[in-house]
Amino acid sequence: MHYSPRQQQKSLQQTQKKQWWKLIIWAIVLCLFYFAWSSYSYSSDIKSTVSEIENFSYFTIESGDVPKKISKKLEEQNFIVSSASFIKYLTENNLDVKLYNGRYSLSPHLTIPEIVEILTTPAEFISITIPEGLTLAEIDKRMSDKGYFKEGEFLKCITSECSFPSFSFLPLKRSDYEGYFFPATYSIKDSELSPKTLAQQMLSAFQQRIIKHNLDSDEKRSREDIVIMASLIEKESSSHEGDESAMISGILWNRIDRKIPLGVDASTRYALQKDSSALTKTDLNHEGEFNTRKHKGLPPHAISNAGDASLNAARNPKKTDYLFYLHDKNGIIHYAKTNAEHEKNKRIFCGSSCE
Repeated sequence: MHYSPRQQQKSLQQTQKKQWWKLIIWAIVLCLFYFAWSSYSYSSDIKSTVSEIENFSYFTIESGDVPKKISKKLEEQNFIVSSASFIKYLTENNLDVKLYNGRYSLSPHLTIPEIVEILTTPAEFISITIPEGLTLAEIDKRMSDKGYFKEGEFLKCITSECSFPSFSFLPLKRSDYEGYFFPATYSIKDSELSPKTLAQQMLSAFQQRIIKHNLDSDEKRSREDIVIMASLIEKESSSHEGDESAMISGILWNRIDRKIPLGVDASTRYALQKDSSALTKTDLNHEGEFNTRKHKGLPPHAISNAGDASLNAARNPKKTDYLFYLHDKNGIIHYAKTNAEHEKNKRIFCGSSCE
């Protein structure tokens, strides 16, 4: 049978229309299947548990953690079966803005609704993390930014208002307290949280480090000198893995012993409160006691609160003949025994980027 071009075109259009309808129907079926599956999956997830074993451990929500981050951490730590279902449950029940920061005791045998009920109740303990290498002023700002204390409250406690008679290792002058507040994660009862309770826990942790790192057993170096050196190493080492920190310690103690200025610009940054921006020629010619390019020996007091790696390195320097070091643009350290070798390293690894 012969069809005219018009009939052929009409037949083709009808075929295409049928195909489109088939696609639409299939799309609808797939959508219905997806929503049915999602509904079933969600219903299953909120009733399911990761494990039947009643094994409790701590889970911490930091101040500023958003629900998405919290759900991801819960899933990664094997407390919930699905972060997506956790978020959906929060949203459907208008609980996504009612999560409290703090330290919670959770178990993988709990369901999502049970965990949400715990996390939307204020925690008895608050978990506060102090990173290594911060100054007291930076710790104060962190506490203010996280909403724990008002701005200046923590710093004022340390510099004037709070007394710490139990800690005899503290220097006589409050201006020298920098370096004795150990950086770590602290768990404090919400009802007992104050600048003083946090400061006391940090001082207690430092007291333990005096014993751990034998800070009082060095016949050549005083504890105060080791604390100051550790604060310099904390700022100077790009990596506290391997022997880099111990090598920097060895080099800096070598310079102290040979009465060569340390040349640690981090101490000048501390004095000028310039933590990241480039130091100018005027900065480097600064006459203050913290300018270790101009003044021999250690600065008057610590320039940061060092962690375990730096305290250990300051107490146990690596024996070396090196007197110089620098970090290239990738953070890799390069050592030199003479100034000529050091200048060569500058040209090779830094270009014009070394201060």
